[in-house]
Amino acid sequence: MYQETANARQTWLEDAQFHHSEVIDGVDGEKLVAWGVDAGADILCWDASGADPNAWPVVVFRRQGYPHWQRYELGMTEFLLSTFAGRLEENPLSGTDVWNMRSVKFLHRRDETALRAQGIDPWTGAPDPFAGMFGEGA
Repeated sequence: MYQETANARQTWLEDAQFHHSEVIDGVDGEKLVAWGVDAGADILCWDASGADPNAWPVVVFRRQGYPHWQRYELGMTEFLLSTFAGRLEENPLSGTDVWNMRSVKFLHRRDETALRAQGIDPWTGAPDPFAGMFGEGA
């Protein structure tokens, strides 16, 4: 996430220089630490300006939509659970693929790879009709 942290900080700096209304007062862009990205090129960060990492709020750069930057007084876990459940005022991300999803599943990359190598769709548990077509498991 080193590169995504650099992307978030650079985007914050550019927005602060050219569109001051885009940035959030009280957040130091140099203290942003990226912990996630999504398919819509959104960057999910912590505002790491506090001394206690357990209390760092979430700051999201949402590429599509306005405002682009939003701070959530939630930790990462509560932010994700609130996004999945649709409990926030609005979708914090550009896409809708994880917003208000009632059934979510975490799958480690190693487990996903192992299931695909066995010809199983890791997300459904059913046989994968495309197994082996793209060189997985080879």
